[in-house]
Amino acid sequence: MIQAYQDTIAELELNVLTDPSVEQSRELYILTSELSLLKSTLSPIVGLVSSLRDHRKGGYSAMKGLKGVEVSELTKTYLGDVDDHLLLLIDVTPSPVLHLAASTG
Repeated sequence: MIQAYQDTIAELELNVLTDPSVEQSRELYILTSELSLLKSTLSPIVGLVSSLRDHRKGGYSAMKGLKGVEVSELTKTYLGDVDDHLLLLIDVTPSPVLHLAASTG
């Protein structure tokens, strides 16, 4: 998925440098909106996965008189891996405006 965005950005950069048009501005706006939505969708998921990974039996649930759920060490390891992958995905998701500005500046 990230490679597809990177390829699209590279093609758009080439077109902007060789034959700029209003259509490219529209494409850039759509691309920027999609990437922004992707990052804003992934961010809360990172928080959720981190909370699940760091969950301790008892804590707030015990104070409220609720039963807690124990998360196994294997599950914590898995959730840590998922968390790492999500953070990497957010980090490597290109920011087209900055990317285009860097290549044309």
